[in-house]
Amino acid sequence: MEYKDFINKLYIKGAGIIKAKLTKYLFLNAVNDTSIITNNRISDESYKGYNRGNSINRIAYDVINSLKQSGIESCIEEYLNKMQDKESENVQKICCKFKEDIPDITPENKCKKIADFFIDEVLRPAAKEYEKTISRTKDISTRKDPASVQGSPNAESAIDGYSEDNSNNITNISTTNINETVVSSMINNTTLINDNRSNTIVINTLSKNASELEGLKALITELNTIFMNLDEIGLILHMSSWLKSDDEQNEKEQQFEALKVDFIKEHNKLRRYYLSFSELREMFDELRSLSHTLTFWYGYRNDEQNKTRIECDHQIEKYRKCIEAVWNALSE
Repeated sequence: MEYKDFINKLYIKGAGIIKAKLTKYLFLNAVNDTSIITNNRISDESYKGYNRGNSINRIAYDVINSLKQSGIESCIEEYLNKMQDKESENVQKICCKFKEDIPDITPENKCKKIADFFIDEVLRPAAKEYEKTISRTKDISTRKDPASVQGSPNAESAIDGYSEDNSNNITNISTTNINETVVSSMINNTTLINDNRSNTIVINTLSKNASELEGLKALITELNTIFMNLDEIGLILHMSSWLKSDDEQNEKEQQFEALKVDFIKEHNKLRRYYLSFSELREMFDELRSLSHTLTFWYGYRNDEQNKTRIECDHQIEKYRKCIEAVWNALSE
C-alpha cells in the first residue's frame, strides 16, 4: 500500500493533531534510534511530502533497519487517546477504513493490527524498492566492464549524493533519498563549498525581520524539496525507462510536468523578499531563471579512454550551488 493511502485511512481530521505531525511522530516512534530519521529530515516539509505521495522508500529502509514495533503501536494508541470524547466514534471509523485490508481488526486489537499492517504492507515493500535502487545504481556503474568504470564515482557513495572523487562527482544519483534530504543536510555533506567560505554571500540576519527570515527559509526548503523530487523523477525517466511499461512511463512524465509547473510557480514567491533581502536578489533571479530552463536530463557517454560516464543537465549542479549559497547566507 502507498503511504499516502495508509495515512488517509489512519488520519481523522480534527483529532487533535495535524497530518504532517502524525506522520513525523509515526516514523520517529518506529525506530530505536531517532537520529536515523532526524539527521536527514529536519523539516516538516518532508513529512508533508510523504502525505502527498512522495516516495518513502529511503525512510522505510531506515526504519526497517532500526525497527521498534512497540513504538508504532504506542504512537497509534496515543494518537487515538487524543480524540477524547469522540474516541469511540473515531476508532470505529478507523476500523471501518481498514476493514478491507485487515479483516480481523477490532477496537480491542486495532493498534497491533494497524502496526503490523504498516510494517508488512507499507514499510517493507518500500524498503525493498530502495534496495533495488541501490542494486540498479551499482549496475549502472558496472554494466559494461568493471575495468571501464574505475574512474567513475563509487556507486554506494553516489547513492547519498556524494563522491570522494571530486573530478567525477555526480550527485543525487539515488532515486529515493533525493526527495527526503533538506537543504541543511545537503550543505553539511557537500564538497562544493570551500572551507574558507570565500564564495558565500554574507548578510546580517540579525537585522532582518524574524518572521520574514523564517518565511524565506521555509520557502527555500520547499524549493529544494521540489527540486530534489524533479531530479529524482528526471533520473527515473531517463535512466530507468527500460524498467517501466508505457503506462508507467507516461504517469511519471505527467508527474514530472505537474511538478515543474509548481516549481516555477513557487519560485515567483521569491519576489516578496527582493526588498528585505536585497543582498540576495541576484541569487533569487538566478534561481527563478533556472527554474524555467532546468530539464533534469540524465544520460551516458564514453570518454576518451572508453570509460562509461553518467552525465546530466549541467544546470542541476548550477541550481544546487545557488540554493546552497542562499541557505548558507540565511544560516549565518
